[in-house]
Amino acid sequence: MSSQQHIVIIGGGFGGLACAIELGNVANVDVTLIDRRNHSLFQPLLYQVATAALSPADIAEPIRKTLARFKNIKMIMAEVTGVDAPGNRVLLEDGSAPAYDKLVIATGSDYDYFGHEEWRDYAPGLKSIHEARQIRHRLLLAFERAELAASASDKQKMLTSIIDGRRDGRGHLRTWPLHDQSGFSHAPTSTSPRHSSRGGAATSCCIS
Repeated sequence: MSSQQHIVIIGGGFGGLACAIELGNVANVDVTLIDRRNHSLFQPLLYQVATAALSPADIAEPIRKTLARFKNIKMIMAEVTGVDAPGNRVLLEDGSAPAYDKLVIATGSDYDYFGHEEWRDYAPGLKSIHEARQIRHRLLLAFERAELAASASDKQKMLTSIIDGRRDGRGHLRTWPLHDQSGFSHAPTSTSPRHSSRGGAATSCCIS
């Protein structure tokens, strides 16, 4: 019986990468990391992508680049659909099923919409570059619409956002116009009352 152990890690976020790095170049261990994306994100700074302070490239790095110094680790970009625990295999969307001796599941968390998945269209999360770009697009579009608003009340509606959550992004959104909104004739200032914890009209809403 071979003493070589094959460890499969599902997830290339903070937890998955930390585990892979600890196992890097360990004797008698082969590691396969599986993630549906080929890059890792520094998620605490996603809000700065959402508010146009940083570009996506500033907070992302290819997983293969991060793990390149470890000869016993390979990375697979794939969608995991399940685990065959009795057979010690990970089931992938393309039909393949890599075998493992030990399995690490580090898939992270997701937002809970309390049984109302339709809310996701109106309140995107903030866990991916795609979602950060989506929020940035909505905020920029709100400023463009405010330029054409016929009344002060309509303008205020366009410049009102609701943020559910208390991570650092909340404060950064408040000062976001200072980054690149000087070209708008009605750009809100850092003290504009456009962030509310409940009620009011909202052009964009994000859960963080």
